[in-house]
Amino acid sequence: MKKRILSLFFAAIFLAMSFTVASAELTGDCNKDGKVDITDLYVLLSSLTKRSVKQAYYNLDGNDTIDIRDVMVLLHLLEPSQKHITLVANGYSKYSICADDALFDIANALSASVSDAYGVSIPVTSEDTFPCIKLAVGDTSLGKHGYSFAIEENSLIINASDAQALTYALGMFKTNCIDNQVKTDFLCFTDDAVLPRESDAPFTLSDALAAKLSITLQHEDLFSYGRKTIGEQKFTTAQGACTDGKSFYFIIRMKDDSACIIVKTDLTGNELAVSEPLDLGHGNDMTYDSKYDRLVVVHGTSTKNTLNGNENGRRLSFVDPKTLTVLYTQANIIPANYVAGAVAYAENDDVYYFSAGASVYSIATISEDFVMTYLRNPGRKSRDTEGSSAYTSQGMGTDGKYIYFPMSLKDTDNILVIYDMNAKYITTLHIPTAMESESLFFIDGELYMFYNHKGAVMGKAPFTAKFE
Repeated sequence: MKKRILSLFFAAIFLAMSFTVASAELTGDCNKDGKVDITDLYVLLSSLTKRSVKQAYYNLDGNDTIDIRDVMVLLHLLEPSQKHITLVANGYSKYSICADDALFDIANALSASVSDAYGVSIPVTSEDTFPCIKLAVGDTSLGKHGYSFAIEENSLIINASDAQALTYALGMFKTNCIDNQVKTDFLCFTDDAVLPRESDAPFTLSDALAAKLSITLQHEDLFSYGRKTIGEQKFTTAQGACTDGKSFYFIIRMKDDSACIIVKTDLTGNELAVSEPLDLGHGNDMTYDSKYDRLVVVHGTSTKNTLNGNENGRRLSFVDPKTLTVLYTQANIIPANYVAGAVAYAENDDVYYFSAGASVYSIATISEDFVMTYLRNPGRKSRDTEGSSAYTSQGMGTDGKYIYFPMSLKDTDNILVIYDMNAKYITTLHIPTAMESESLFFIDGELYMFYNHKGAVMGKAPFTAKFE
């Protein structure tokens, strides 16, 4: 009650004050990141306790003193009605983490995350003690895979549909609150810090990456197509692959790169069509452009078939997915000084991504008449950073939120090197199979992997995610 009276008292002071925000220094942007948000409050509170920071832009009410009235000004600028609580302040917390016995492991993981970031131990208990961080599961109103956050009785209530959803909820809490505020002495939560999720849709790999969970990939065989002989031509080596969500399309080439075929199957592996032998060079990779309903093939840098630009890494072919015939091909569609061995199309942005070896660059669009209109090269982290030094680069794929590079190590395993859509390195994950990965794609959030192993093999890579 005393704290509530104190809050009302300071609010009254604030309302009685007649201040004007007269300059850029007095806008409430305490950390000078170009916006007024809750992080500015943490910076300001930190400056109050340390009493050693005297920057003018902390003095929000213009009275030449950094004091509690500046906090009231900032709270008003943020949102007068915004609910917030402080879970950790200056190396101390009055909170406990309340959870049923079945949730103790994840509750202890949350406590460890706070301790690692702030040096504060928050006890875990099965009793409802207030104030607390309450973890609960079984809320059917959130859908099969949902979670929510609420501030009640000066406590943080985290509800989830089940233990798996709670894992993602805590991942988002750690990402948006614990890690985001670690440079201050305060861990605070506002009622809009983490968006709720009400959904029946399963969590995807991109959800796990966004929540920065610990991810383990598995390998699952889907079907083996093998090799194909047409007349006297033997197509033995699997290369690029893609999907339109209804069918699989994959390339199998001859050993000398003299010709390739594109095979179309249903999602269980039943053959629907096979193209005539096509000049696709090495046939390194392929993607599906949903805007113009076309397959796009990267020829790569063939050392065996050097005709018509097959050796220069700049040749693309566009193929009709219905007839599996070439709509257009040209040796130098990709501009000079660039080469490509992999391709992925991001439907939501109408953007192509290309890569070659250890570099990645993106193309904004390829027009309906096959003209590349924009190219930029944001670069890529070192092989040491990726942990990919020993691995061979293959194709690539995207789910519209991240870019994935499959890489293989002969007779050992495969890795996925993952970047966001702005070319920021995220992580590298292992896939436990010795088959040689070639490309990947997603259907309804599920990751499909295409391999070269005695011909064409289609697989999936299910995953598990853990909050640590």
